[in-house]
Amino acid sequence: MYQLILLLIASTSIISAETSTANAISQTGTISFILQTDKNYYNGQGQEDYKQELVTLPGHSTISFNRNDSVVNIRWAWEDRAGFPKFYDTVVDFHDLPGPESYFLQFTWDSARGISQAYINGIPLRLPGTTFAPWWVKHPIKEIQTGTGNLQVADLQLSNAYTPPNEALAGVPEGFHDKHKELIGKPKPQQPSTDINQRKGKRLYQSSLANPQSVKGWVAEGPLDLRFEEDALLMRSINDEQHTVFWCPMDFPESFIAEWDFEVLSHYGLAIVFFAAKGENGEDIFAPSLPPRDGNFKHYIGGAITSYHISYFANVENFQMGRTDSNLRKNNKFYRVGGGPTAVLPDSKGWQRIRLVKDGNRIQLYNNDTLYVDWTDNQAGRYGKPHNDGKIGFRQMTTTTALYRNFKVWNLKSKEAQ
Repeated sequence: MYQLILLLIASTSIISAETSTANAISQTGTISFILQTDKNYYNGQGQEDYKQELVTLPGHSTISFNRNDSVVNIRWAWEDRAGFPKFYDTVVDFHDLPGPESYFLQFTWDSARGISQAYINGIPLRLPGTTFAPWWVKHPIKEIQTGTGNLQVADLQLSNAYTPPNEALAGVPEGFHDKHKELIGKPKPQQPSTDINQRKGKRLYQSSLANPQSVKGWVAEGPLDLRFEEDALLMRSINDEQHTVFWCPMDFPESFIAEWDFEVLSHYGLAIVFFAAKGENGEDIFAPSLPPRDGNFKHYIGGAITSYHISYFANVENFQMGRTDSNLRKNNKFYRVGGGPTAVLPDSKGWQRIRLVKDGNRIQLYNNDTLYVDWTDNQAGRYGKPHNDGKIGFRQMTTTTALYRNFKVWNLKSKEAQ
């Protein structure tokens, strides 16, 4: 059992955390508290932005809350990790955080072993086994602060020891276990795609992605290094500074089934599929009237084109490492609208069969016939009208190396037409 250093029953502003040298809180530690929200916080248009620091270890790290149009999130940021003046250790994104409600949060670290983990209601916010490069906490933690605002921090506890997963789970108060799991870490629903198979209509496009001829007309944005290996397309960035996108030249209707094989070759990275991409005034995304794009994310999530995107592989080095979810976002406002578990895990071996279904305003993503994302765009007052037809593109962050093959798109027949 770890030694308890500090116990708070209610929120306050500044509390001493003075300890003996033997019990100093530095290279290992755990913070836990109950977060009490005053109302339902959700993203989308029509609400005021809100930020609040929840818990601060001055000179070391801060746990904060943020709500804006695109997202609701909780962040844990270190301030003194070598080379990272502000290092976002943990970021968990929501589209809804229900309230008034209480949540039990735990943040724990062992810097010498490169371990950092966080939990909400006992649900881990990082994939098990994820490790950082070891780091050094420069100075013992002598003070802890809680912020003031609409959100309340209660039952704050700080210890000088890392809390392993089994103890973290055992430490969750009664009534909090797995509460709101649908928002934080959805279990994989095992739903067969038989209905979708039966609704495949006319094949609209096919490319083996096996050789240069198979991607004739495709458009690269950013410093994309394209190679062909073993009848597959290998994608990666030429440098460490710019991300890349590779667009299929065809526009697809508002209802379609797209499938492709994907194999990730890098431990770190981010792989995204853009779809229903058009100019914000209905133009083709390659219209000369639109500003140029070079792979920089801001050109796609807040620029002159609209789309949806799903990040189905996500293990971003030094930012959201070991992420547990596949985010579905609606651009060009970058709304975090839905999601599910990470569809392709780090170090996955072999080919993954990705299936993207757009059934009007309903969106689904499968991997190997398991459904990971399922969301319907039916809240126009919150997120604007649904996106309809448009282009499909593959996006990768700089550290990503991946293979693609057998890209096919079919028209999706209505259920009545089966």
